[in-house]
Amino acid sequence: MNQLNRIEPAHIERLTPDQLIRLLNLLLHAEAKERLLAVHGIHVPFQINVPDGGRDGRWVADIGEYEYIPRKISYYQSKAQSLSDSQCRAEILRTDEPGKYVLKEKVQEVLESGGAYVLFSSHPCVKIDERIKACRDALRDAGRVNPEK
Repeated sequence: MNQLNRIEPAHIERLTPDQLIRLLNLLLHAEAKERLLAVHGIHVPFQINVPDGGRDGRWVADIGEYEYIPRKISYYQSKAQSLSDSQCRAEILRTDEPGKYVLKEKVQEVLESGGAYVLFSSHPCVKIDERIKACRDALRDAGRVNPEK
């Protein structure tokens, strides 16, 4: 049954990449408004088909402990698709030469600043532990000593 103002996972799955990035923008601004925070630290350009070094959105604002936004500095990569383990890995790594993995520019930047890198997908992830493991393995392969942080 369709109800006004009720969103189901199937609705989110149907979003185009342009619609998904607009949803990310809306959610980040709503979170800032809820917390009475200035929105100048939110940056979500709607041009998603340009090289961005691995970042479609950014949150930079103080947050309380255990909030919805994972860290004071959080970068978001928006994907209007289901992501496999290998696709999650590919979102954070690049290969400059065979067998040598390097973190994408924006992933490196946010992790060095103590921030979080978030994959924002339109599809539900039922195997979240496997995706997290794939990302941590990728961080290890790129030389990060402590990929759990």
